[in-house]
Amino acid sequence: MQTVTARITYFHKVKGGISNASFMITDASTKATLQNVNVQGNANWQYDWATYSGDIRALSSSQQNLCKKSEAYPSDQDLYNQSINNLQTNLKQQLTSFYASY
Repeated sequence: MQTVTARITYFHKVKGGISNASFMITDASTKATLQNVNVQGNANWQYDWATYSGDIRALSSSQQNLCKKSEAYPSDQDLYNQSINNLQTNLKQQLTSFYASY
């Protein structure tokens, strides 16, 4: 029986984006502020991969799968677009909730 060994290094990368907006709803006749809200849209990304040295047979199948992955990174534009889409969704929910009572 042969003993095999390997050294594995794990990597975890995280990146996020936040979009903010605020709005105020005012009664046109009384000039009273009916609602003043800050709304946020978030975008989160994470990625795991690994590298190894030694004999690949010493690694479990899940470790081998991580080692097959290479470093990745989302573009800033993708995170921006995702955060804006989430902001729009949250803004719509806030407005729908407010106007549902009228």
